[in-house]
Amino acid sequence: MSTISITPDPARPLGGFARLAVPANALADEAVSVVVFDVFSERFLGVDGFQGERVAFGPYSVTRSGGEASVIVGPEIVNFLEDVATVRIEMGSVQDTVAWPEDVVPAIGAARIGGIYTGGPMQAGGEDDGLVGLMPEDSTDDEEPPEQDDETIPASFDFPKPDPVPAPAPPNRAPLLFSVLLMLLLAAGAAYWYFVMNPEAEIAEDDPPVVADEPLEEVVDLPEPNEPNPCDEILLDELVADSFASASATLAQCAGEIDPELAFRVLEQAAFSGQADALVILAKAYDSETVDAVFETDIGVVLSDSDALAVEYYRRALSAGAPDVAPLLDAVCARLEGATSQIDTAAREENCP
Repeated sequence: MSTISITPDPARPLGGFARLAVPANALADEAVSVVVFDVFSERFLGVDGFQGERVAFGPYSVTRSGGEASVIVGPEIVNFLEDVATVRIEMGSVQDTVAWPEDVVPAIGAARIGGIYTGGPMQAGGEDDGLVGLMPEDSTDDEEPPEQDDETIPASFDFPKPDPVPAPAPPNRAPLLFSVLLMLLLAAGAAYWYFVMNPEAEIAEDDPPVVADEPLEEVVDLPEPNEPNPCDEILLDELVADSFASASATLAQCAGEIDPELAFRVLEQAAFSGQADALVILAKAYDSETVDAVFETDIGVVLSDSDALAVEYYRRALSAGAPDVAPLLDAVCARLEGATSQIDTAAREENCP
């Protein structure tokens, strides 16, 4: 397995960019994608930080020089990685687990730049790095304004006075008063005709008062409360706290409706508490030769293959009393016999009988 070397980008001394290099014959393509997996948290790096789903950055252009093939990645990756963090990096067909170097520092003034790209090859950085918050060196904000020469304005200079503005003429209120008097006369004539000249306006004293009918009270049938949704996140958390067997059945019924990220969180929480059936499912998800039909196929929880992690979870499931796990553990141990990486070798020595 080829080793990926990581160094700061010498063209950008302010940080935020890293050079990932491998032997020239390890990469045949002219552009590759980059995947970053944190070994400690078992999460993939995405545009908003680490998450459960696999995310590929790039593609990045490949530069060949001095027997090496290298790509330059930007703050979209560098700004999320801590010093000496153990990460597994996939660069095209090359995969290696390394400790992130301390001399590769984040960019100044930007949380992240870049992201997941699906177009043509992209070299991180380009002519415009897009960094914000940096002040140019030739800024003149601190310079004092030039002093005003008092000799340019004569002391005896008299500014011209503006011409006086004539006062507006008083408004003519005669039309308004005439309109008001006309409206009062019309209102008085209408009242005289209605109450004196109109016989139909007389009200019979013996007529009973008209009482409006009271509205009938409307009867509304209230719907019965709905049954709780088994796919609700809070209900799933309660099931995990009790037994993963019941949560697993609920998740199987919700396949196609539940968020794969939520399903993985339920599985991970149960495995962390040491429940054997959850440990078996998590081991199968990492096993390169095994697929769990419910979690991986129906729900869509897909993790990158890692026999080193699979053998650890198989061994923990066997210790927790899970049945029929020994053949799966032996199969992974047999595949790790020919492994040469430090992680695979350590996993075989620690977990294989």
